[in-house]
Amino acid sequence: SGGDDVFIVARWDIAIEMAKKIREDFKEFTCENPAFSLSGGISIVDSGFPVMKAAEYSAGEETLAKQHSCGGLSKNSISFMSVPLNWDKEFPFVEQLKDEILCLVKSGELPKSFISKLMIHYENAGVENHRITNYKTYWMMTYDFERMKSRSKYENVKGLIERCLKNICAKQNFEITTDYHPIELWVIAARWAELEYRAKNN
Repeated sequence: SGGDDVFIVARWDIAIEMAKKIREDFKEFTCENPAFSLSGGISIVDSGFPVMKAAEYSAGEETLAKQHSCGGLSKNSISFMSVPLNWDKEFPFVEQLKDEILCLVKSGELPKSFISKLMIHYENAGVENHRITNYKTYWMMTYDFERMKSRSKYENVKGLIERCLKNICAKQNFEITTDYHPIELWVIAARWAELEYRAKNN
């Protein structure tokens, strides 16, 4: 650490929980004064990766967080997997969605292919400046996920897929303050869920 900076080496999921705890404690210390905020970055690397290089990657993530703005407000963000998220607006949405996807995948109710299909559609979407430029993505996603929904016998899975399509294809039921396109936040949630699933099943 130096000045007001802190560098922590930890398992990636614990690092996220620690960042949340540090931020919560800081809010309490400052009496939740909005004039004060914390931004941070987490790099996720293999266990044998050089610490100094990982620190450089973390610094890059921290820069993304400090440069991030949401609803006209800058900083106050956490960045990992190269996606900065505002602590108050974007992070809670992504974390809750991650938990929901992970729970359904772990139970066997939601096919793991939901995550891979979502990532493929995102890669093909050609997102630029938080907008989908490949408009075929909308009908391809609709066709793909409607088939998955029709094959499922679980109402909570059907509801998740329906919400995914409404969020991404029509921006319905998507009422958080963000410049991101819904597909960007769904993908980071899915990637996070996949990381947790792999970590707990290896």
